Amino acid sequence: MTKFFTSVLGFKAVCFDYAVVNPYGSNYSECVSWLRRCRRHVREVLVDTAVHKLFHDHNLTDYPQWYIHHYVRFIRHVLEVVGSSAKVYYAIPDIPVDYEGREFLYPYNVERTVHYIQLFLEKYVDALKPAVPVAVVQGRRDDVRSVIDTYIRYEDIYSQFELIGVGPTCHSRNYRKLAQMLLAVERTVSRRYHAFGIHYNTLKLFMSWRPEKFYSFDSTAYYWIGRRRIRNPKERLESLSKYLHKLKEIGVQTPRIVLLTT
Repeated sequence: MTKFFTSVLGFKAVCFDYAVVNPYGSNYSECVSWLRRCRRHVREVLVDTAVHKLFHDHNLTDYPQWYIHHYVRFIRHVLEVVGSSAKVYYAIPDIPVDYEGREFLYPYNVERTVHYIQLFLEKYVDALKPAVPVAVVQGRRDDVRSVIDTYIRYEDIYSQFELIGVGPTCHSRNYRKLAQMLLAVERTVSRRYHAFGIHYNTLKLFMSWRPEKFYSFDSTAYYWIGRRRIRNPKERLESLSKYLHKLKEIGVQTPRIVLLTT
């Protein structure tokens, strides 16, 4: 059954099974603190590079070298905190072109993403065990063929991974096109995959096609009510609860919510 992961940010007194963490700025300490508080409750952790901050907010074209070292250090820290109580996945750094004005970076983004996959295979994958690496398949936004072409071209590399990620899925509102992209991935790849930041409308359509290799996805869509971003912790928890109810209706494995008492 497909699992739903979500960010721990803003949930100081709320624990759940499937967590997303990242080391960007103050997120580093907030995520580590959450993992310490929720260690008994979390089952799986997905470590993410914080692509939105780096490539949307700061419009970088690549990762600074220091950030790669910072990211690896954070993964090690996560492993130290959770120990054997949770399975840890981490996304190998990838470069998206989903955001407006970045389309010209294709196919550079694919080449650099593959570079990072090869770098991690050579230097970090063994050293970071038992954490499980997630190699991301990049392409262009709303371009099904570009993603499939990337996977086929580098299949010898992607075949080395237990779990792969589908990259250009988190910043488009072309819901049907995204669902078709995931369906093409489902029919092409030979292993399980994770989709980053997909919208509920895409998810609902895709789940109706009964995918078998769709392991997981992440989203923070419930952070918003209409066009207003939720900042109140109580309101955020209420919004998450409603979102989980919608996910259950379409067959997604949703996390247990545990409220901590002080």
